[in-house]
Amino acid sequence: AALAFPALSEASENERTLTVRASAVVEAAPDTAVITFAVETMAQSAKNSAATNARLSEEVFNAVRKVLGPGDKAETSSFSVTPVYDYDKGGRQTLRGFQTVHQIKATAAKPSSAGEILDAAMASGANRVVAVSFDIKDISGHCEGLIKTAAERALSLAQAASSAFGAPLGAVKSIVPACAREMDGQPRFFAAEMRMKSAETPVEPGTVRLRSEVEAVYFLGDGK
Repeated sequence: AALAFPALSEASENERTLTVRASAVVEAAPDTAVITFAVETMAQSAKNSAATNARLSEEVFNAVRKVLGPGDKAETSSFSVTPVYDYDKGGRQTLRGFQTVHQIKATAAKPSSAGEILDAAMASGANRVVAVSFDIKDISGHCEGLIKTAAERALSLAQAASSAFGAPLGAVKSIVPACAREMDGQPRFFAAEMRMKSAETPVEPGTVRLRSEVEAVYFLGDGK
């Protein structure tokens, strides 16, 4: 946890205030996995590239949905068909073909299923892993406790500071709480390459770091 130094201020001739800031952090286990992978195809024509991609993508969707749990989903996150050129030493371009990229995102309520989902996708036609991330679906419960902790630390800091300054701590003028995710933990792959022969690609979820910040402004009484 971090504590900011308090700041004394005098907003007007008759109003003195003390501003304190405090924070609290927790690392919590994720309850959601988000796996994004892509089906990439090349062909001489845009039509053929897209058609091949559509066939492979349908196979990927079918395979992935078989290993997803109730309430999980697989959906398109992006789709593109773009020309690809080669360039000679003189800078002249020659059309190599058309690349179709279909990115698919799978969201699962069981983080430990990430490896199984990856294997199903790669074995059925996906040829690139875009990202694997883990999250907490609802952080409100964690944030309530974190904000309370940060507020208690802010009060403790205010009491210590006002005592040192010899000014009685008064009522709270304002409190500004905040709480958000810090995606600090990263998933770890325990294999240099994904091996299709293995039962499941071993993926270990990281943690989700949550941070709360509280800024509190107190009125101060007259000093000694």
